[in-house]
Amino acid sequence: MKPPLLPLMRIGILAFGYLYATSKIANAQVTSDGTVNTEVNQTDNVSEITGGETRGDNLFHSFQEFSIRPGNQAFFNNANAIKNIFSRVTGGNVSSIDGLIRANGSASLFLINPAGIIFGEGARLDIGGSFYGSSADSILFEDGEFSATDLDNPPVLTINAPIGLNFRDNPEDIANNSVANDGKGLGVAPGKTLTLLGGNVSFNGGAITAPVGRVELGGLSLAGTIGFNNDGSLSFPEGVTRGNVFFNQGAVVGVSGTEGGNLTVNANNLEISGNSILQGGTFASTGIADGQSGDIILNATSGLKIDGSTIDNVVEIGNGGALNITTPNLALTNGGKITASTLGQGNAGNITINVTDSVSLDTGRISTSVGEEAEGNDGALNITTSNLALTNGGQIVGSTLGQGDGGTINIDATESVTLDGTNAAIFNSVEEGAVGNGGALNITTSNLALTNGGVINASSSGTGNGGSIFVKADTLSLDDGKIFAANIPSESLTENSAPRVGGNITLEIAENLSLRNESLISVEAGSNATGGLVGIEAGFVIAFPSQSQSNGNNIAASAEQGQGGNIKIIAESIFNLKEREDIDGNGANDIDASSDFGLDGTISITTPGINPVRGATELPNTPVEPEKTTAQACRSDLESGATNGLTVKGKGGIPPAPDLPLNSQTIIVNGQDVTTETNQAQYQEIKPIPTSKGDIIPAQGVVVTEDGRVILTAYRTDSNSRVPQGSANCGR
Repeated sequence: MKPPLLPLMRIGILAFGYLYATSKIANAQVTSDGTVNTEVNQTDNVSEITGGETRGDNLFHSFQEFSIRPGNQAFFNNANAIKNIFSRVTGGNVSSIDGLIRANGSASLFLINPAGIIFGEGARLDIGGSFYGSSADSILFEDGEFSATDLDNPPVLTINAPIGLNFRDNPEDIANNSVANDGKGLGVAPGKTLTLLGGNVSFNGGAITAPVGRVELGGLSLAGTIGFNNDGSLSFPEGVTRGNVFFNQGAVVGVSGTEGGNLTVNANNLEISGNSILQGGTFASTGIADGQSGDIILNATSGLKIDGSTIDNVVEIGNGGALNITTPNLALTNGGKITASTLGQGNAGNITINVTDSVSLDTGRISTSVGEEAEGNDGALNITTSNLALTNGGQIVGSTLGQGDGGTINIDATESVTLDGTNAAIFNSVEEGAVGNGGALNITTSNLALTNGGVINASSSGTGNGGSIFVKADTLSLDDGKIFAANIPSESLTENSAPRVGGNITLEIAENLSLRNESLISVEAGSNATGGLVGIEAGFVIAFPSQSQSNGNNIAASAEQGQGGNIKIIAESIFNLKEREDIDGNGANDIDASSDFGLDGTISITTPGINPVRGATELPNTPVEPEKTTAQACRSDLESGATNGLTVKGKGGIPPAPDLPLNSQTIIVNGQDVTTETNQAQYQEIKPIPTSKGDIIPAQGVVVTEDGRVILTAYRTDSNSRVPQGSANCGR
């Protein structure tokens, strides 16, 4: 297997290959290998290609060399009835194409060269059908293959349509540097397909355009077959490592047109850098009001990096298509962007990102939007991952500037979501002057942290209601962080205006919700709008003391002229937060649902008491037979019978052996009997116990009167003394 190479290394290798190929083809440009009657006639700067073998509407050509110098062209002079031209290069040298390839009619052209293909800056296509350029070693059909490497056996020439391309181990690369056609590069007719498949595929400032068509890019690093589907898309083999795909130096891939085309990239590592752009969508100039944008689908089995570049699916008339990304790791750096927007009459497309490990936005941005002059709803933005990190101004955004409602942002990160730094934000907003309601912003994760200015926002400054925020997490930590779903209209409501309310925030936190350093949870309502709802259910809500005379850490549903909102908190306990009006500079941690000029809202706080025996082990309800217990403990025939006894440290009145009389003066201290005598007579002597209330005579006997009363006596009685009688259970 070829190890992945860094982009710059790959560029260097391709440049070397280009120079090597150029030197080898200085005198030989397009030549036949003589196998399928291909004829090449050179006239001035044109290599005219005729002959070949025809089967039905398929035409087969075979070349020893196929390269085109700048300013030259290769002209397939085929019959107009031909549907597909299948051409192979068998000489073992890379094809360097820096001129024009053209064909008659609407024929599609397949060009395979196992040694690789380099499209130079002047490379152009002038064909009526689709174009497939590949470093595959053969074109597969249902009944055989047209191979560029197995020349010992006659090729299979068939009337059938191809079903796939076969690759050997370590297939060579495809490079596109074309900037011909005023920067449009390699292009096909509207509605057609342009496919480049190699080992690795790189765009070094090159461009591809397929308006209303399809672009398929990718490769394999090991042997395998890439299949053709009926709709023109490709199927990649399972379990075969894919090649890498690189876009750099301002590379462009565009499938926009009257209706948006489709762009699909299948790679191992996919890197888009150096102000490159992958673009789909529709143009207003087409005059089609209901045009539908196509889809952009990016699959990278190891990782996708967007560095200072853009993936954009924008529609000016009609509805946006899908923008789907699947990869283990996604990183946006240096202003890298993924966007889906509408600028005309139609809804913005949806963005769906499935990442198994981590999504990192370091000065990067993922967004959906409704433009200022647009009429349509914002699209949905769905991210599923393990970890999501936004740093240095990284943002996830849904915004409405025109007429339409905000979309929905759904983030499901199984382990963590982190927003760190000023302008690190997830927000779904309706901007000033827009007409529409705010959208929903939903986050599910184990740990959510907003630090150093990180913000989650679902606010509205337009004419509609504020959006909503829902967070479900084990822990939520705000350290100079803010969560707000405010409604702050730019102008006051009139009598004819629809009522507007602030947004809603719902936080379901299994463990701790903590606030530090002027953090804020707010559904503030400006102008005449009514405050929204803050609902919090958490284990513990903890606000740490302010470090300065600032605003403290606050939970607010306040309003200006309208009614204050509602705050409902259910928690085991709330620490260092009080119900009071939030006043700038009070340095306090406040829970505030007040209104400056209207009615105050409501605050409901429930902190259920803790059950002191919760979790205690329930004792068994099985009775113990005392005879068995005492017989086992007091048997005199046991080896330890001579030392049997009952000892209570620090207490008096208990004798050292069960057959001795009870006496309050029998005391065991640290395991030692401090009684001066151990004979029976000693225990008959009565000695007072001095106390602060006087001397107390220990009871020595018991008398039961006729009416049932029990009287303790200071003397021994014959039948009711404190001397225990023998017991059969104790062997006496």
